[in-house]
Amino acid sequence: MEERERGGERGRDAHKKEELENLGPRVAVHAVRYGTGPYNGDYYAMLQVSSFRDTGLFIFNDNLGQWGSAGQWPDVPQPAGGGNACARPWQHTGAGGHSMGLCTGPFATLDEVHTVSLHGEPPAPHTAREIILAGQERIVRRLRAHPEKKNVYFCVDPASPPASREIGLAIFRGMVGDDVVALLSRVIAEIPSKMAERVKPCT
Repeated sequence: MEERERGGERGRDAHKKEELENLGPRVAVHAVRYGTGPYNGDYYAMLQVSSFRDTGLFIFNDNLGQWGSAGQWPDVPQPAGGGNACARPWQHTGAGGHSMGLCTGPFATLDEVHTVSLHGEPPAPHTAREIILAGQERIVRRLRAHPEKKNVYFCVDPASPPASREIGLAIFRGMVGDDVVALLSRVIAEIPSKMAERVKPCT
């Protein structure tokens, strides 16, 4: 009987180990506010520092065209943009890249439709909602593939309240709908919980 109990405990321990191995690495999401904090919240300056760069993934606001190109041709380097899109070239540097774009459009509503490649497939019509959720999937896939990336950075508006977790728009300000901003902010906040979801084994 004792042997059966020990066998049962070993089985439970093995099951727990398998469950843990099938979870993604834990990550923390950090709001960056330009003008305050380390390196004054300047993505470009932060990316020059190995302690930030090597363990971090910097999320920048991307336009639809270049976000779609990154999905269809992920190995083709793209130039820097304005605001936090100064981080765009870092998608293609280092171990799997140190930045990723989250598409802000600019989308006026979540229901508007655009033709774009989400994950490398031929371009097809998708709503802004689908595009943003696909952006979250890209980020989670990158983090799962590179467990050394334990910190996710995103930008908030420098003029927003101190505890704000709402994504800043910078050069897209006034062109992005409130429902779009809410979803963008939500998908960033959800990254740790998405990483904690059980990974389905390959079949």
